[in-house]
Amino acid sequence: MAAVVLLVGGLAVKESTSASGPPAAASGPVTTVEPRPSVGASSPAGPSATPGATAEDEPEDEPDAVPGGSGSPVSIPDSGPGTFTTAGGGGDRVGGSGRTLTYVVQVEDGIGLPARDVAGEVERILADERGWTADGEAGFRRVSGGASDFRVRLATAGTVDDICGQYGLDTGGEVNCNVGQDVMVNLKRWLLATPYYADDVTSYRALIVNHEVGHFLGHGHEGCPGPGRPAPVMMQQIKGLHGCTTNVWPYDEEGTRISGPAVA
Repeated sequence: MAAVVLLVGGLAVKESTSASGPPAAASGPVTTVEPRPSVGASSPAGPSATPGATAEDEPEDEPDAVPGGSGSPVSIPDSGPGTFTTAGGGGDRVGGSGRTLTYVVQVEDGIGLPARDVAGEVERILADERGWTADGEAGFRRVSGGASDFRVRLATAGTVDDICGQYGLDTGGEVNCNVGQDVMVNLKRWLLATPYYADDVTSYRALIVNHEVGHFLGHGHEGCPGPGRPAPVMMQQIKGLHGCTTNVWPYDEEGTRISGPAVA
């Protein structure tokens, strides 16, 4: 397998190319879980060791199943080759009339998830009217090549640890991070969610993307604004809701920002 590194706008985008056969399969130990029926989930980030770098804190309790399973055990690789496939095609611009932020979606080779499917889910999240575009200023557009402002990368725990670790972050094989222009999504969190979202994995994925993209946009952590109120998307919900209710969107349906007190 050959690796091609493209320098785009200061961002090195490493794409895998297959010269003789399919991409290398993920290697190393695997996490095997018994799947059960369920729906969707979310993820917060934690302390930053490097300016512009954020990582989630470890889940308090690991869910016991992969949502949406068919009844047979599902194995999640703990590590992979560290090469990525970029989703092809591109999407329409979504959001306000201000600056357009372009992004690519990449999936680590060998983990069994088509890049086009992951890209579709990320596009849906960033296009939602309750997302970061609700302020009428920022817009997003997915691209498949050339210069991009950031990239969303779904990878095994080992690869997330390696990339986030280059910025001094310890993701512990469990959580996501935002480092530089990379929104790193841990495969385990994408499939397993966290206890608060174990029965709603789709929503948890929205929280992962919105939280980490929020850090890329410059938003810091926030706390619960009060008992019974929705938890801000920039709250580290993985550490507890502290009286708030689950929420995965930066804005509500009326376009009001769901926020809380700043947390250092």
